[in-house]
Amino acid sequence: MVIDCPQIAIFVTPSRRDIVRDILSNSPSQYQFHDIADLAALQAGRPSAHCRAIIAEAGSGSTAPLDLIAACVQVAPGLPLIIISEESDPVLAQECLAQGAADFIHFSWLFRLPYALENAIMRYDEQLRNFETEALQRANAALANLSRRKDEFLANVSHELRTPLNNILLAAQMMETGLYGQLAEKQSRAIENIVTSGNHLLNLINDILDLARIESGNVELEMGQVSLHRLAETSRSLLHETAHHKGVQMHVTVDSTIDFVHGDYRRLLQIVVNLLGNAVKFTPAGRDVGLAIQSDEVDRRLLLMVWDEGVGIAPAMLEQLFQPFVRADDDLTRAIEGTGLGLALVSQLVDMHNGSISVESSVGEGTRFTIALPWPDPDCDFSLPPEPDDEQERLLSERFREATVLIVDDNGSNRETMADFCGAGGCTVLTADDGLKALDLVRQYRPDVVVMDVRMPVMNGLDAIRHLRADADPAIANVPVVIYTALAMPGDEQKCLDAGATAYFSKPINLYQMKKRVMRLVGAELLAAG
Repeated sequence: MVIDCPQIAIFVTPSRRDIVRDILSNSPSQYQFHDIADLAALQAGRPSAHCRAIIAEAGSGSTAPLDLIAACVQVAPGLPLIIISEESDPVLAQECLAQGAADFIHFSWLFRLPYALENAIMRYDEQLRNFETEALQRANAALANLSRRKDEFLANVSHELRTPLNNILLAAQMMETGLYGQLAEKQSRAIENIVTSGNHLLNLINDILDLARIESGNVELEMGQVSLHRLAETSRSLLHETAHHKGVQMHVTVDSTIDFVHGDYRRLLQIVVNLLGNAVKFTPAGRDVGLAIQSDEVDRRLLLMVWDEGVGIAPAMLEQLFQPFVRADDDLTRAIEGTGLGLALVSQLVDMHNGSISVESSVGEGTRFTIALPWPDPDCDFSLPPEPDDEQERLLSERFREATVLIVDDNGSNRETMADFCGAGGCTVLTADDGLKALDLVRQYRPDVVVMDVRMPVMNGLDAIRHLRADADPAIANVPVVIYTALAMPGDEQKCLDAGATAYFSKPINLYQMKKRVMRLVGAELLAAG
């Protein structure tokens, strides 16, 4: 049962109503009188949600003050209760206040009722605010704890997936090089399938981690002047084999009136490859897909358009297409690989570039994604360093053959594969299985570059770097250290760089990219000399 009580519920005998009404005539609160007999109903029910205080007469034949307090505390805990009574016993008044009454007023002091009521409501409102604040703080703490546990889970899952995946892909890459012997045609195809499937799994892991990084605010764009022709050609080359094997024709066009855009080259490439890869994935053999880069001089925008003649997307799916884990849900797409994370990631990266993305689609005819980016700024520096020319490559290779490289990894398979690959380039290779042994080898042999894992027994990679950087010998303190690790969550790269790492690679690594970076570090003086 709910007692209807607009703000203030007043339970008094009929003879008291006029007096109480006159005293409360200037009160801003709405109030409603109830017969004193209705207190029994209050004890059996509860006041309505918008009730903010109760004024009740006690004693002289009505409910005893302490019984009244007990009833109100039971049905409306925390709600202010002001008792008015003919009783003048100060001990009773103190006991009523101790039991939870907001105030105890003798009839001779009834003029105090408006002030007592105002103070009681103010205290009640403050208690409500404090309660809401504490509830919000508890909720925020629970969310923070949930977020922390989610991050820990993702970090552990990422590490546990990347470590064996790194072993698989490293071994497959080594077999592709022919360093372990020439492969028969069927063996080559099997290795190619291993690499393709491994890279697909890696892309899924990276999509999850990239979304986690963006949501936690740990992604910063490396803005610069990006070549649109390079962006287009790199996208084409990355997906050419996939499209060719599927029998899909790829078309790439770049507006000749515009050469550059202001953005993060790696992230823009990620956007285009994700969209173009989806276009190839969802387009049947014999049909076309394309990338068109155009300038919109009227609206001062650059347009990146990825289109296909594929299965299309149902209208009902378009509005939620950029939400994480959402996929076009039909029989065909369920037969195609993917988590539904790619488009959510694309949308986030486009937003970070202050751009917009839109989609048009017809089921059975195809889909067109259009990304609009801000007009290029001609004063920006190019975002990526120039690649070494052929002569520099030759000099780097010669210098690398004279170099000493230290490989540090507690995983014997990784250590052996890395050593074999670097050693094939002619350099001297040293190995260690923990950071402490690595320090001894650096001091003894003065390697040109150290390539080191992070998680190792005895001494981890980050502690080893800190010891190197603190060494009094400049040749030891300044040795380049390339970290490669399965730690790939938001903040992990910066943690490695803050410890003193020269470069960071997350597992599974690409052997060719790793070797290229090591060669550039070994030949840094040659590159600086031009």
